[in-house]
Amino acid sequence: MKATYRTAGWLMLALIPEICLAEAGQVDAVGLLLLLLSVVVFVVVWLVMAFGLFRLLRKSSARKRLSLVGLFLALPVIALYSWGPIDQFLGTPGTRVEGVAESPVVVAGVTFPAGTQIQYEQTGGGYWHKTPIGAQGDKAVMLGPVEIKRLWREDVDRNMLSLSLTRDQTIDGWSCSADPDTAVEMKLTDTQPRFQSCQLAAPRTIDGIDWPIFTEVTRADNGDWALLWNTVVHKNSQPVTAFGFPLQGMQATYSASLALKQWSADSYSSDTKVGDYVFSKDGSTDLTWVTGGDIRIEGNGKNVKTGEAINCLLMQSKGLRFTPCTRTTNDS
Repeated sequence: MKATYRTAGWLMLALIPEICLAEAGQVDAVGLLLLLLSVVVFVVVWLVMAFGLFRLLRKSSARKRLSLVGLFLALPVIALYSWGPIDQFLGTPGTRVEGVAESPVVVAGVTFPAGTQIQYEQTGGGYWHKTPIGAQGDKAVMLGPVEIKRLWREDVDRNMLSLSLTRDQTIDGWSCSADPDTAVEMKLTDTQPRFQSCQLAAPRTIDGIDWPIFTEVTRADNGDWALLWNTVVHKNSQPVTAFGFPLQGMQATYSASLALKQWSADSYSSDTKVGDYVFSKDGSTDLTWVTGGDIRIEGNGKNVKTGEAINCLLMQSKGLRFTPCTRTTNDS
């Protein structure tokens, strides 16, 4: 009988993770079959144990026997339903819980008023041991000069904060969007949070290149600025024109003083015409800015006058001279 009890105990311990995976939708067909088989075996063993207990209590009154056996049969259900509250009470480290602040709460140096929805991360040793890692409320609060309504820490980089702005605002010289589908990122430093990235709230021209709304702006570790825009990622975006070319996407790197260091783009929705040459929309046409102001164009092109096929063209002197070149990228 003791061996039977031990077997049932091990089966129950093995069954609990399978049940959790099934609830999370992570069990495939084979896993589900094993889960059902485990349940059947566990139920049979548990019933045998219950019958053994019933026999052991044969000298007790019928009421006592039925009560104890009934309680024994209910133990697995009681254990499963009580595990969640027990786990929450114990405060498993890393578990995240939500709550409403009854008094002002400080998250990453920002004070949120009472009534704010707070996200906590439990640190263990009891549910009351927890650290606020995120907050969202109806009232605007200040992170330095930035007015926000929501703040949360990123899972991948705990030193990175994501913010929701109350309105479009200028941060470190960039007009940042308060669109609910976008977020502003700040990086925690030893002194104060440092602006890291956002999406433009208004078009901006930098070093002769027009960057539309929703362009992603990101600060690099060396202080450079990386800009990225394309019609696929940014909703309601239309093709833009740079250096005279209609584009569906472009990216660039600027120095801290916003001097252009690198620029590249692609065009694929229409033919790209360059002087006597045309690059077909049947395949992507790639454009790259070359130090000095030249533009390298690579794709499936030809000279419309001679019919000569080319795959690379160098536009020089701001479009006054065109020179065929050797392609450096793979064919589209």
